[in-house]
Amino acid sequence: MFLKKGLMVIFTGLMLAGCASATREDPIDFSDLEIPTFTDATVHDPSVIRVGDTFYVFGSHLAVAKTEDFMHWTQIAYSAEGMHPIFGNAREKFIETLTWAESNTFWAPDMIQLEDGRFLFYYNACR
Repeated sequence: MFLKKGLMVIFTGLMLAGCASATREDPIDFSDLEIPTFTDATVHDPSVIRVGDTFYVFGSHLAVAKTEDFMHWTQIAYSAEGMHPIFGNAREKFIETLTWAESNTFWAPDMIQLEDGRFLFYYNACR
């Protein structure tokens, strides 16, 4: 037990000595750093897919956004309301599914790109 305690004291002393040597007397100057900019988008329950250099996120209610750098986003669609830029009139197209599910929207998507380049979408339709 004494040996373990002795090693702990030596190890602790080395750690403290290392910390002391890592301190700086002159402050770091951050004035020349560029402040990052962001452009937001709103997508709930996102599924992310990469196509070329662009990342697309598809979310609940058919929300869609895209980015190339994860800092600047372009909102493509907010919901399944009206004419959707990708799905058209989604509620009309999927009326059978929505009626069966007793719902008027789509939840928690997932998406993949097939080897032939087509995309396969999965959405939950539920009450």
